[in-house]
Amino acid sequence: MVREFYDLKTRDIHKNLIKMSDYKDHVVLIVTMASNIDRFNDLTMLEKLYSNLKDQRLEVLLFPTDQLDEKETLRSTELDHALHQALAIDLPLMEKVDVKGDTKHPIFSYLTEGKFKMFKNDVKRNFTMFVVSRTGEIVKRLNHDVNYESLYNIIEPYLEESV
Repeated sequence: MVREFYDLKTRDIHKNLIKMSDYKDHVVLIVTMASNIDRFNDLTMLEKLYSNLKDQRLEVLLFPTDQLDEKETLRSTELDHALHQALAIDLPLMEKVDVKGDTKHPIFSYLTEGKFKMFKNDVKRNFTMFVVSRTGEIVKRLNHDVNYESLYNIIEPYLEESV
């Protein structure tokens, strides 16, 4: 049983092991996504946020999935190329995961079933975001329709907190 956020692991799009413990003392924004071009503005918003706040130890982790409203249809190499080369999005891209159901990835099990009961329902839309504080506490769950200014204002106070 996973006891805390920092016990979790995943793999990036290149199959490298990513430990959430590497993000201790960071604010982490976990985002479900599909590369659908209709969401280009959402991706550029996240890129801008990351660029502006990464020096304050913000991390944005993108988790592609094909279980939600817009399905991620690209294979890993295509997705990597589409985001990093074609769209110039430089955010860390994780491997495609399930975010609900019996095969739900452990990170999303923790986010939706863990000790933070206020977030206890399955992810239903792409660009659902979870804000994890510097201490590993899930502090916010945001819908897909948040704008840059609101997202900045939500995250910025957590960046000011010390551990």
